[in-house]
Amino acid sequence: MPRAQSLDPKVKSILEAAFTCFMNYGVQRTSMADIAKAAGMSRPALYLHFPNKDAILEALISGYFTQAAADMADALRQAGSAADCLLAAMLAKDGEVIEKMMLTPHGPELLDLKQTVAREVVAAGEDQMRAVFAIWVKEGVAAGSLTLARTSGTAEGFANTLLLALLGLKAGFTTIETYREGQRVLAESFGAMIEA
Repeated sequence: MPRAQSLDPKVKSILEAAFTCFMNYGVQRTSMADIAKAAGMSRPALYLHFPNKDAILEALISGYFTQAAADMADALRQAGSAADCLLAAMLAKDGEVIEKMMLTPHGPELLDLKQTVAREVVAAGEDQMRAVFAIWVKEGVAAGSLTLARTSGTAEGFANTLLLALLGLKAGFTTIETYREGQRVLAESFGAMIEA
């Protein structure tokens, strides 16, 4: 479940319940009745907050991306090598969500939300993440700690390629250990490319 400090407590409870239901039953099989029951409220009360399951899914995804982008930006501000910062940002991007998804048979469905009604929310969230990486690169180049001399492009191009690599990694892993190892390799490779 995405972390959300400023949410209304009832909305937060609904989103937590929905995430649990989606993990247990899958998005397609989860009903509004399931979510209402898990949230400890009636269906009419649930409908006062969300008109349908798609709106709940979109709120979950949007909240995840907003929190992940903020956590990534914080991680990139830490001291250390470019590889260290990138790995910290990759770990921050996932939070605890990825490991929870690995423990359920419905995790892959949640990991591939581009094919859902929320595809525009996913695209906007990925844009947020690209922007976080691009800003970090631009600031690092300006400060002299990073360089684009070994790349054939811009900070935005670097950020886009990095995010595409991360998305590809997410699509191809089989265990959390292989995924984390893939993140480490990507962080070291991309970090070496831009370290000044």
